[in-house]
Amino acid sequence: EKEDVFSSLRNTVYISSALNVGGVTTGLCTFLEFVDITTGGLVTCGLTIASIGVISSKNRKTVKDFEDRWEQRHGKLNDALDTLCSKEVQRIHKRILDGVSPYTRYVNTEKENLEKMTEECNALMSASQSLRNRILKLR
Repeated sequence: EKEDVFSSLRNTVYISSALNVGGVTTGLCTFLEFVDITTGGLVTCGLTIASIGVISSKNRKTVKDFEDRWEQRHGKLNDALDTLCSKEVQRIHKRILDGVSPYTRYVNTEKENLEKMTEECNALMSASQSLRNRILKLR
């Protein structure tokens, strides 16, 4: 990646330098009166402006490409972290459930015992009420 950025910047410098050399050469030819001053001035200005434009546009493109790459990496990293965190939360949840399961079994067993005792108490209360009613009838 570093090499891509440097290669892009190097190519930009080569293109810009070539345009500047053309501008300087045209300016020299104009100065030495090999070329008409109007034509030479326009070509020199055009090449110089083109050189600046190439640097500006290529730098913007390089920055945009670099930002796009980092944005993609950002997305991949977020996805990886979400997956990792999700797996870790599931693992922790399972460990908690495994740790609590003996107590859950104990509570369920005690609940069943209490329900049986409640049924027995209700049966005894019903039997004692019946016995009391029979005793009251005998009096």
